[in-house]
Order: sequence, then C-alpha cells, then structure tokens
Amino acid sequence: MPNPMALPEASADAGPLDPEAVKRWSADPHFLESSRLWVWCRAAWPPVLLGRDAAGGQVDLQALANAFWPWVDGLERERPYESLDALDFAHFAAGLLLYHLLEAEPGPLTGAPRGRQVRASTRTALTLLAAWRSALGAPPLVLQVGDEGSASWASFLENVAEDACMAVPFLDSFTGREPLWQFPLMISERPAMRRAVQEKRAAAARA
Repeated sequence: MPNPMALPEASADAGPLDPEAVKRWSADPHFLESSRLWVWCRAAWPPVLLGRDAAGGQVDLQALANAFWPWVDGLERERPYESLDALDFAHFAAGLLLYHLLEAEPGPLTGAPRGRQVRASTRTALTLLAAWRSALGAPPLVLQVGDEGSASWASFLENVAEDACMAVPFLDSFTGREPLWQFPLMISERPAMRRAVQEKRAAAARA
C-alpha cells in the first residue's frame, strides 16, 4: 500500500539542484556513510523531491524505498571501484539513483505527471552528487542541464522514457563527465574507471 509523506515547508530551490540541501548534507562529517542508509534518505530526499511544491505535494515512501534498495545494493556491488576513482564513483552513484527513481512505479511523487517526476528525480540526484563532490573536496558542479523546452531536455525525456538506464549517461553529460552511452550500468566500462584501472596496472608493473 502506498505510504505518502506530506511536508509542510517548501525546499529553498526548485531548480536543477537544491543548494541549501547541498550545504546541509555535505556539512555532515558522516554524510558519505549516512547517505547510503534508508533512515537518512527517507528524511533527506523528500524535501528535495518536492521542491516548491512541498505545501501541496506528497512523497510516496514505498515508491522511494523501491528505488532506494536496488540503488544501495548496486553501490555495494560496485564498491571496489570507489577506491579506484572516488569522484567518478560519485557520478555513477548519482546516475544510478536517478535510474532507479525513474524505474519506480508509481513514481515517488504521489499522483504527479511523468514530466514532474523526472524533474524532481533529476533534482534529487544532482543535489546528492553536488553534496558528495563537496564531501570529497572536489570543485563545485558546473551544470549543463538544458532548460525545460530545450532540445537537450526533450532528448533526455524521450530517451529515459524509452530506457531509464539512459539516465546515467545523460547525468554525466549534464555534469561534465564523459558519458558511456552503451552499457551505461557497467561501471567497469566508464571511461574514467577504465583509465583508473590502466593507471593501477601500470603502477603495479613499475613496482
């Protein structure tokens, strides 16, 4: 049965990401561990998902859980790659979250049309990524997200409607990473990860 959650106050921003949430999340010294726990995500994600619609919107916590558990299971399976390139792992993790949010049926926003679900899910994934980068000490995100109605946003909507896993390379393209358009869920094939593996092998050969 759906488990809706209504929130009384709007998020500070309903743009590509929520800067106030980025500051709060990344300021937590335990963020990188907490962000993979359901008890943290069930409280932290809904305000970002709702954005300025918080006063009248609802988040379906069961749908959110349906996205969270396969997401965190996927992160655990790919954890060895985090030590190879922690920053690229963060980008993959955000794309994987967006993929699972878009796969959730029904979507996490109770009764919302598909376009709003995609916008809210993308905002949440980008907010998570920005906070993750900050926690790693990486430079702030430089976003290349097209405005609603732009050709790039329309292409994104069309592609993720056909195959939700395309969320991963599109999120990479939005955030300045080199996208992996074929087999986007294979972290081992990501360009940055392939380079990291090659560098590790070269270092081992020199040792």
